[in-house]
Amino acid sequence: MWYIKQPQKCFYCNTEEEILKFLFEQNKKKGENLEIDRKDTENEDYSEDNSVLACYICNNTKSDMVNSEEFKKYFGGIIHKYLVDKYNNSK
Repeated sequence: MWYIKQPQKCFYCNTEEEILKFLFEQNKKKGENLEIDRKDTENEDYSEDNSVLACYICNNTKSDMVNSEEFKKYFGGIIHKYLVDKYNNSK
């Protein structure tokens, strides 16, 4: 139920799931669905307050060294631009 209530876009890069589905279906790779990620990796629980939806790229790029707000600030925009450019060039 929690998953359905969330905006269907990546918490970190703001890329909509529709774009992700298109890109990953084209490449026949996993990652077409948003994944559940823990914002605070030191907190091991997947509580509603500590969980967000993340795209495959952000979820696998974000490490324990970078907190969620730093990741959004420094990397989210770059990843979003890459994915949207790739999407626009694929159409």
